[in-house]
Amino acid sequence: ITSVRVMKDETGQPRGFGFVKYVHPQDAVVAIQAVNGKQINGKTLHVSLKTSPAKNSAFSPDHGPGRGRGMPMGLGPTGPVPPHPAL
Repeated sequence: ITSVRVMKDETGQPRGFGFVKYVHPQDAVVAIQAVNGKQINGKTLHVSLKTSPAKNSAFSPDHGPGRGRGMPMGLGPTGPVPPHPAL
């Protein structure tokens, strides 16, 4: 892990999501598979690779929900993030 960032609102309270950077992409895949779907304090974790919204898509800053914040947690560009084939 090279960095961790928890997103917070204007009052400093966590917004419920964050980002973790890994040196090796395969380490991120292992972490996703180990943690995605687990429950902590009654809440289910949704963990996925960060995706960039396509220009002029429903997730772009000028079009649709999220005001350009990217894909919903736990989803890749075409649905749920599939398991890594090497694992």
